[in-house]
Amino acid sequence: MMFAADIAELIACLRDYAAGPVDWDQHTGDRPKDWNRHETLAHLVSVAVVFNRAAEAARDGSPLVIEGITRREDLRAWNTTQIAHFVQDAPSALLDRLEAELRRSATLHDTMPPEAHDRTAFLRIYNHPARAIDFLDWQLSHAAAVHAAQITRPALPLWQSFSEGLIARNVDRFMRHFRVAYWPEYGGGEHVALDFAVNSVGTWHLTAAPSGGGGGKGPHPHADHRLVFARPEVLFAVFTRHTLLPDALRGGDLTITGDARTALDVLSRFTPAPPR
Repeated sequence: MMFAADIAELIACLRDYAAGPVDWDQHTGDRPKDWNRHETLAHLVSVAVVFNRAAEAARDGSPLVIEGITRREDLRAWNTTQIAHFVQDAPSALLDRLEAELRRSATLHDTMPPEAHDRTAFLRIYNHPARAIDFLDWQLSHAAAVHAAQITRPALPLWQSFSEGLIARNVDRFMRHFRVAYWPEYGGGEHVALDFAVNSVGTWHLTAAPSGGGGGKGPHPHADHRLVFARPEVLFAVFTRHTLLPDALRGGDLTITGDARTALDVLSRFTPAPPR
């Protein structure tokens, strides 16, 4: 039931934001490649559609085929194609479509039999298959964390309007989403474990290995590095580049024990696009 409530809260926050004066043509960054708000909304719709398809494929044990994606390196071109397709619709229509996909996720979540939760499908923008329940949860980590600052920039991120419960649950979703973004082919055979301690919420860990990324709830028994975030919002802000990492370190909102430079180097390989 909490999933449906969290979906409803996200939709309400999106609607509240869109009800104000929004310049949908405003770019969300200073680089020429940065999307504007309209394009960001189009991206949210395209990914929401795919996550629902992936959840259904995993649930049913059917093949997951996404046109334009056969390997991880295809993501950037796929995003460009999908945004060009969806951005032809007005922002109001895209918001309606996003709401429909999110509500569909809530229905899938509520009606999915427990034995289907752990069935997997391989969405090939990640480094290994994921569970049906993960694809549904990632609707929230994607729209309510990964792009929650981008779509409102320069206004406050969406998460500033969320309840404490949604924020706490979204930390867990975000960390489960984070671990499938690792690029082992760029890791040089590394075996590294990193703890993420988020004050007032809990601790998670990520692992990097030649077999791929991993992780889970709780500290790793042999963590090489430990990152401590003063608040859940700091975790979201740092890894969505809403807050520059050096600023978080200088301000004390983030502390890293162990070799900070090595920890950040490992984390640079947890990314949607190939690491530079």
